[in-house]
Amino acid sequence: MPCETHGFHNTAHWVVTIALLGAMLLCGARLPAQEATRKHGSVRGTVSLVNTSQESSTSAGLQLELKPLAESAVSLSAVTDAVGNYEFKDVGDGDYILRLEAEGFEPFTATIRVRDGASIIQNISVRLAGLTQRIEVKEQAEPLSADSSGASKLSEKQLAALPLAEENFKASLPLTPGVVPTPDGKLTFRGAAEDQSMLQVNDSKMTDPVTGSFSIPVPLDAVQSARVVQTPYSAENGGFSGGLTLVETVPPPESWKFGVRDLNVSLRGKNDHLVGVGRATPRVVFGGPLSRDKVSFSEVFEYDVIRDPVRGLAWPRNEIKKQGFNSYSTLQAILSPKQVVTVTLNVFPQRTQFANITALIPQTASSDYDRKGASVSLSDAYTFSSGALFRMALNYTRFDSNAHGQGNEAMLLTPDGWGGNFFNSWARSSSQFQAAPTFQFAPRTFHGRHEIRIGVDATHRSFSCSSASQPVRLLREDGSLSEQPGIACRVGNGCRGVHCGSLDAQQSLGRGPRWTIDQPDRGPPGGLRAALRNRVFSGQRSQDHSPCGNGHFL
Repeated sequence: MPCETHGFHNTAHWVVTIALLGAMLLCGARLPAQEATRKHGSVRGTVSLVNTSQESSTSAGLQLELKPLAESAVSLSAVTDAVGNYEFKDVGDGDYILRLEAEGFEPFTATIRVRDGASIIQNISVRLAGLTQRIEVKEQAEPLSADSSGASKLSEKQLAALPLAEENFKASLPLTPGVVPTPDGKLTFRGAAEDQSMLQVNDSKMTDPVTGSFSIPVPLDAVQSARVVQTPYSAENGGFSGGLTLVETVPPPESWKFGVRDLNVSLRGKNDHLVGVGRATPRVVFGGPLSRDKVSFSEVFEYDVIRDPVRGLAWPRNEIKKQGFNSYSTLQAILSPKQVVTVTLNVFPQRTQFANITALIPQTASSDYDRKGASVSLSDAYTFSSGALFRMALNYTRFDSNAHGQGNEAMLLTPDGWGGNFFNSWARSSSQFQAAPTFQFAPRTFHGRHEIRIGVDATHRSFSCSSASQPVRLLREDGSLSEQPGIACRVGNGCRGVHCGSLDAQQSLGRGPRWTIDQPDRGPPGGLRAALRNRVFSGQRSQDHSPCGNGHFL
């Protein structure tokens, strides 16, 4: 009996072993078959970026994510190529979320379902994100600075990143509080007109010597910072009643650099043929040391070709044509560790054809406007061993402009618009010389910290002009003469010189009252002697006081 039991157990053991081995072989045979029958799909497409003009473009390097909805599944990633194509390979069956986030554009999200190893095509079109404004309210206001004058500053990086209609610093000023553009292209500063304000580049005045407008351009790539002072009540500021715009230019680099920017050329096409360039504004920037640690140089050059079509007129006589260039050169010499001399040259010619055409003013009745000019500045800064600073700023600006019609025929005013040739032509030559030496004493400590600065601002402006007008005829609807105003005239050359000068003194006391004295001389063409004789003076005195001694000034 024991022998029979032992034999039964051995037989059962071998049966179980053989059954397990068979099951393992069967599973091993089915597993490769299942792996062979499993299919993998793909997800691919093209990414298009749409701007505000509804124009599409592609970009390389955009990151896309394909995230499975199943838990504990790994997300896939892809990158667009040069033509905007992307592809996710070896995508298993399942549901996925496709995401794209490009800086400056609206995010994109879509649900993708892959079945039986299918190849899914998903083209993506994203638009520019809208501009948003955020106002941050703090629980406690920051303490006011004693030197604050309501200034708004734009840095070099901000100017390079701002979406400006024109690549010049003047187009960026309306982005600061209180500056509003007018329909004729001018600016207002807290209600004050542009010609009542002042533009100062480094230490030199850069306004039209006659009109006072901001007609002298400065290339955007040459600007390091632009600051608008809404309340320029310092003693050193004079000769204007509106806002003050301070522009600091970029110094020459320490190593040689070269860059070409804005090479996009807009071509004009009509009837399936190219008819010319619509807009081209290339810019070249280069500079570097001429003598190591001694002399350095930089150049910013802009060339503009712009054709602006006007609605209501037939092509090809419906364009305002602008052409010109702006060259800004800087030469800086370090004469010693205490003395730095900087010389800048700004050249800015421009020609505008058919400047005032509209739906009622054809090119033949329009006026051309030409401008040419140059401005050279010298700045010499010397620091004394005591900490005092002497700075001399010299500037000479020449600004010539003229406007004329397309011929010498009489100008016609009809119910349907203008005809003939524009009635007036004029020419103007102007110049300005400025000398502004300033001396800042070394800081003194006596019942607080004292900073005293004195200076002189002397400016001489002169101009000559001529103007001629042709007859103007008012016609009825049937073409007959209704009226001919007697405005035909010719004005000969005229010349005028303006001498301006001021003696400025300013003291700043760090912990106590601060006072400023400004006694300017704004005299007629006769200079200081005529001003003394005629008693033509305007003065300004102000006092700032901190009653609590906590740095808050009245």
